[in-house]
Amino acid sequence: MRERVVAVVVAFLVGGVGAAWAQWGQDPLLDRAAGKKAQGGVVVRDGAVAWEDDDSDDVVWTFKRGDCVVALSRSLISQYEFREKNGRVAVQWLDKGMKGKIKTGWMELADLAKFNYDCGCESPECFPFSGAGGISTMAWNPCVQEAYDWRLERLDAQQVREEPKPAKRSGGSSQASKEKPLTNKDVVELVKLDLGDDVVIAKIRQAPREELDVSTAALGELKGAGVSKAVIQAMIARAGERK
Repeated sequence: MRERVVAVVVAFLVGGVGAAWAQWGQDPLLDRAAGKKAQGGVVVRDGAVAWEDDDSDDVVWTFKRGDCVVALSRSLISQYEFREKNGRVAVQWLDKGMKGKIKTGWMELADLAKFNYDCGCESPECFPFSGAGGISTMAWNPCVQEAYDWRLERLDAQQVREEPKPAKRSGGSSQASKEKPLTNKDVVELVKLDLGDDVVIAKIRQAPREELDVSTAALGELKGAGVSKAVIQAMIARAGERK
């Protein structure tokens, strides 16, 4: 990953913005036409993650609902369009939300509400970023910002329409409040029962409450106890949903 970033920065300095993002060759389609659109997305849930590669188990970022990402061009001529590979799409984002350093990874398309943005703000190659204090600090260009704001507003409105009204509570505690929070110890015990990763992951996702420890030390203990990468990934995602 570091080598890719270095290659991008060198290309940026030598060949300009457009050349910096011309990478990894796919269909060489020109995107300099007037009215050209590129793609971005609003993250639709807390705990959505980005992986290092299309087939990697290594999580490089955990998002919050409402975060902004854009499609990463992986063509000889820049094409900022979502293209699935192994069920994932290549994306870029800024590490401080709307400003910061550019990060790169792979996400599930289902975690994004897509939008299209105009390519005419900064460069004919649909480059989505604008300088905001030097090469290491960027911001979304006005075209991306406008499209993102529009999509987020509609996503919020849709959520309000779909949210169920709270049910009237009868006396006494609910069943969910009586159930103990799911802990790392519970996960290890489930794994030892040899129920399979699918069952354990479903339990992690559906538990009404959780107190999962996903610190570095705890992850090492989980691995030593035989917990698989897929289960650990589900624990990290669930812990990331905390408000």
